[in-house]
Amino acid sequence: IMTNIRSYKVSINTTGGAGVATGEADSVPFAGRILSVEYIPGPTSPPATTDVTAFITRDGDKDTNVETLSTFTNVSTANVKRYPRKEVDDGAGVSLAAANKTNVFAEFTTAHGIHVEVAQSDALSPAAIVEVIVEE
Repeated sequence: IMTNIRSYKVSINTTGGAGVATGEADSVPFAGRILSVEYIPGPTSPPATTDVTAFITRDGDKDTNVETLSTFTNVSTANVKRYPRKEVDDGAGVSLAAANKTNVFAEFTTAHGIHVEVAQSDALSPAAIVEVIVEE
């Protein structure tokens, strides 16, 4: 089976006062397994108080049914890369770790893309860029 590995970037602009500016943005729609998520600071350095959270949009609506993919707290000028995983459940919704006393994890999946929110930044365009690497 041939799979494609692709990169999607989301640029987030922020508005508001110094250290309290916020912003949000959505990726273009995509479907696949998310292999990694990387925070990339905007070209004008955001403050060290900047928080960035990426969410899976379960039904294409950023306000409902979101699942946290990765959170970057108090980031500033350095790139930060993560390889997020979630605990696997059985068909009844019971954690396999609890049932088998093992840790079983899998990549996050999406059929809609991601939603990203930035808080505690300065007013910047963009304040942050989030890149996801996806296996489609």
